[in-house]
Amino acid sequence: MCGRVGDSPLVGSGAYANQQAGAACTGHGESLLKVLLSREVIYNIENGATPHDACLKAIHKMNEQTGGKGGVICLNKFGEIGVAFNTREMSWAAITESHKLKYGIDPGEEITGAM
Repeated sequence: MCGRVGDSPLVGSGAYANQQAGAACTGHGESLLKVLLSREVIYNIENGATPHDACLKAIHKMNEQTGGKGGVICLNKFGEIGVAFNTREMSWAAITESHKLKYGIDPGEEITGAM
């Protein structure tokens, strides 16, 4: 749409990072904006959640409050990865500290391969 500003360049909704972790999101931009999805993930990590649980909790909150669809991937300061989405599928990938490629497409699928 001409003149539309998406959620991706907006700190807090499309992406957010601090000394604890970083998160990046994709999906229905208006829903991401309403709950500041990437900031919500980092907030959950700051309050003791694992990256995976932080992502799940944030996606659940967005779904409850807006009904919107989207996904998030995050990495904490220890290199632990979190991924969650409420869409049919979301492609993602990450390299672990042992140089293994981890990737997936659907919620039940996580594959690790050698690099």
